[in-house]
Amino acid sequence: MRRIATAAGALFAGALTLLAAAPSATAADGAWSVKHGAGSASGVIRPVDGKSLLQGELRGAGPECYSLLIQPMSGVFPLPSTKVATHCGAGATPVNREYVGTPNLMVCRGSAAPFADCGPAQRLPEGFNPPQGYVKEAEWLGTEAMCRAEGDKGVAAGRWSAYLCRSVYRTVDVPMLYQQLYVKK
Repeated sequence: MRRIATAAGALFAGALTLLAAAPSATAADGAWSVKHGAGSASGVIRPVDGKSLLQGELRGAGPECYSLLIQPMSGVFPLPSTKVATHCGAGATPVNREYVGTPNLMVCRGSAAPFADCGPAQRLPEGFNPPQGYVKEAEWLGTEAMCRAEGDKGVAAGRWSAYLCRSVYRTVDVPMLYQQLYVKK
């Protein structure tokens, strides 16, 4: 029985080593697509400088104007939308927009606010990618001051050369603000 437990432990440790050595996939990396009426928008999401970049185009197939809107979220609560691009008539307009968090993206009829006639929204994947050389060290429910204190302790002890703190909402029953500590070793 003891040999089985030892073998299972070694196998588990080996799997953890492989997971730690494997290159991590970026959180925001993939395709997006939204449409409404004769307007549509699609493209790809690419990681860039700790954020994510929407690249693609907004297209129209008729004489009307359509706008692409991005709506940031604070936990589960939507914030005011921002217009990313507008296209009138047939053809296409390029879209390039950086984002963080998990915003909603939607196509709306018209070129100026208020936008009341909109298609279904697509929730984008997490738009944060740590800067080159930084890895996630810890995450906990607490304040940014706690995160900074922990980061400063690690620098003073020589465990890492730099750090950054990031606040993230996690929702179970209610939105709660967590702190993430990313370090550069």
